Amino acid sequence: MTAKEVLNKLNAIEQSVICSGYNDVRTKRQLRTFFQYIRKLINYQIPTKAINISDDRHKFECPSCHTKFDSEDVVDDFYLCYVCGQRWKEEENDK
Repeated sequence: MTAKEVLNKLNAIEQSVICSGYNDVRTKRQLRTFFQYIRKLINYQIPTKAINISDDRHKFECPSCHTKFDSEDVVDDFYLCYVCGQRWKEEENDK
């Protein structure tokens, strides 16, 4: 199951729980916060491209946390941001 499929299922579950006849506002607010947190964690698993800052591709930035990296390796050698965990590309063994 892909991260996007998980997000779709999570949205359906959230709608059924939040829109149910249960009227406890505090519980619904806590559930909505929980679903937002889970959605954020899943979004970190969807690969996004790192932002190249330099032409030689040794300076780049994470699109999620905006941490800037200056490395001896090029951006293509990294699979994820080691600060926030955002995936930048699929790992070889994930394919």
